[in-house]
Amino acid sequence: MADADIAQLINDIYGVTRRPPRGQAPATVQSGQAVQTGYSAATNAIARYFVDGTRNALFGDPMREVDELAKAVGLRGVVC
Repeated sequence: MADADIAQLINDIYGVTRRPPRGQAPATVQSGQAVQTGYSAATNAIARYFVDGTRNALFGDPMREVDELAKAVGLRGVVC
């Protein structure tokens, strides 16, 4: 076993990660934490976006592309 593999094994056993510490949660997540709907903060933010953005309260109002919606509610790294 190579030294790097042994070091990685030890890190895995002790739960050591190379990821930086978490920063403050995005505003979308913070605002969704106060609402107890049973859904994720991201889902709540998307629902709020559509409710607040509708003009006629009809299906498909408003229409948005996925990237535009993700940017509007502060979500990053959306995979379609």
